[in-house]
Amino acid sequence: MRDAPTRLTRSAAVAGATLAVANLTQTGTAGYLALLLGSLGLVGLLAAVRLWREGCFESRLLTTLVAAGALLGTLLRATVGLPGTPVAATGWLDLPAAALAVATLGLLLADRLRRGPSAGSPTDADRPYARGRAADRARRGGRRRDRPSPRPHAGP
Repeated sequence: MRDAPTRLTRSAAVAGATLAVANLTQTGTAGYLALLLGSLGLVGLLAAVRLWREGCFESRLLTTLVAAGALLGTLLRATVGLPGTPVAATGWLDLPAAALAVATLGLLLADRLRRGPSAGSPTDADRPYARGRAADRARRGGRRRDRPSPRPHAGP
């Protein structure tokens, strides 16, 4: 589903791209952390470019996942520490990276709330297999009137 990029979408793309570059600059250490941050930065950069150009659902989802992953990683590194190492002091890039992740998530959420429900999302009446709501069942007397009762009537 492609929506025209709005100002909020493009702001989220800029914040996501900056977060991806911040993740790529933290890959100086060797080992699994460099691989994780490098892949997170590369995927985040590609998703931010796609979000800027297309504004599609896939780019929003990837940008959201990258920002949430970066925020979770920063918080875990600051509180629990990396596996096999004690809790270390946060680096100079950790606080701006966390702020960029929060800004990216906030901008994407604000854009989604401003757009409202998408044109392709079905309502209760449009869903073919949706169960009736309680008010509809009460209005109908508890069962559907367009079908015969599944139980045979007890005759006299």
